[in-house]
Amino acid sequence: MKIILFLFLAFLFIHPVKGQTGRDIFLYETTFYFDQNGSPLTEAEFQNALKENPAEFHMWDQIENDSVRVSRLIPKKEKLKVSYPDVFKSVEKITGSSLAGNPVIIIFYDYTNDLCSPASSFNNWDTLRIRKDKRAADNLKRRIQQQYPNVIAYHFFEPGITIEPSQLHKEYFFLDRDHYFRKGLFKTQASCGSIAIIKPGGATIIHHGETAVPVITSSLFE
Repeated sequence: MKIILFLFLAFLFIHPVKGQTGRDIFLYETTFYFDQNGSPLTEAEFQNALKENPAEFHMWDQIENDSVRVSRLIPKKEKLKVSYPDVFKSVEKITGSSLAGNPVIIIFYDYTNDLCSPASSFNNWDTLRIRKDKRAADNLKRRIQQQYPNVIAYHFFEPGITIEPSQLHKEYFFLDRDHYFRKGLFKTQASCGSIAIIKPGGATIIHHGETAVPVITSSLFE
């Protein structure tokens, strides 16, 4: 009820207009802030949580009802136990690949309507953006291979994101067409995407947002 009341009051003060990129640009932008349990925060409280506890908190930003910006705190990292055989089979099915042995599976995931990179148009991935992402993924993969030689990595996108046609299905980039990974792994939306490290046996760690490579690789030994 608290969230509904905040959103209702926002309609009295906000007047959105359409920008050239297709996103709403606000003449009088109002943002509401919430903690991980849905309780309201002030902007200062929200920013302090991110600044003082960067290893504990990340965030998700979104536009609700075309007129209200809502920022929520989320965990920076999640630990899960998944069915490795199910994930293995789904990766093979979606990518058309035949995986050898029982590799460590790295999945990069991006969500629709992510406000992380507005300059790039948040639901559009062009060639430059894709190449930059691939370089970062290759670097992470090389680091993990120092301890786990059998590693595979893929980048999945939630349906609604447009990918440069020449890059789609090109070795690495795929749409999560049936929402398998969104529903099963990436239930928590995160600004700037998420990275899941899935080890044989099903132990899984998900890092939300931009995360340093040493932090990700060290989590393999937790």
